[in-house]
Amino acid sequence: MRKEAILKYKNLRKADENIEVVSLNNSIIPADKMETLIENGYLKPFIYNNAYVSARLIEEIAPKPMSYKEARELVIKRLEMEKQQKELEEIAKKDIKNFKGKKIGFITKYDFDKLPLKTEDAVAFIKGVFVSPKKRGAVILKDKVVLYNILAQKLLDESKYKLLKNKIDVTAKNLLDSTLIQDLIKELMVKYKIEVIKG
Repeated sequence: MRKEAILKYKNLRKADENIEVVSLNNSIIPADKMETLIENGYLKPFIYNNAYVSARLIEEIAPKPMSYKEARELVIKRLEMEKQQKELEEIAKKDIKNFKGKKIGFITKYDFDKLPLKTEDAVAFIKGVFVSPKKRGAVILKDKVVLYNILAQKLLDESKYKLLKNKIDVTAKNLLDSTLIQDLIKELMVKYKIEVIKG
């Protein structure tokens, strides 16, 4: 199977056979490999989802002005997002008065796994709470609002921090790397057309 993948990879570098066009977020090429593809112009065979995958960058798409239709859709999306944010702010103002909530215990900025939210939302929520001067308030996320009420505070437990330091460092680095890679790839996808050969 590996031999066949290498042969297909060699053919891929010579000709445009068996080409499959993929978007930025796809199930064939993981984000770190996509970054390598954009940087080098090709990917040597690697195993992903129990199959060999290799790829070659075929075409660079130069930036071009948006059409009226594209610009209109973009503006409408932004206006809808702004409207949604205002609606969430109104909901937060109304609901905070009678907010009871659920006790989750003490949390640090690394305890996003304690919250009943997706990791991305939990990280954003904790960041919002820690930068806010308010004891009681709301953090508005993309499509939801999360209310909070701080009952008590205590200093960081240094012994616990030392035990979890490696886990914290790895989690934070992975999250940051993933976000940076996704942002970079989104920018580069404007300039490049990426095509993949399954092997």
